[in-house]
Amino acid sequence: MVEEGLSRVQSGARGTAVPAVSVPGGEEASGLAIMIAGLLADNMRDFRSRARAARLARGAVVLRAADRGIAVTLSFSRGEVVITDGAVAGVPLIAGAWLDLARLCSGEGSFAGALIRRQVRVHRGHGMAVVPAAALALSVPRSFYENDRGS
Repeated sequence: MVEEGLSRVQSGARGTAVPAVSVPGGEEASGLAIMIAGLLADNMRDFRSRARAARLARGAVVLRAADRGIAVTLSFSRGEVVITDGAVAGVPLIAGAWLDLARLCSGEGSFAGALIRRQVRVHRGHGMAVVPAAALALSVPRSFYENDRGS
């Protein structure tokens, strides 16, 4: 569940701390911000490695759907990830077409593969170390969907 405007650490599976996800704009936030917040909250709740990556990350990264002209900024801090509409200047930027970003976030592809195929681009900014952590926290493991296909 996405916390709108709240900053608190939630307890995850096996007692692991799961950072809270907040969207300061609440219901006024863009669909992209709300979708990313929901995905991130689910990933951190369901996958320990994603929660760990978000918990250790510090800094901000912008996700931009270049073909739609919309962007959100994910700000990782101790115990919380804040997702706001718009792009903060000077921080790393991950840009790609809306559908390519959606595929990455849904587990249909890997971040590394998308970089190689030039489906997404990373633009340098202050605090590049947050980029791999954000990419991991947002990605759904392929095994999550492979188990459903066998049923």
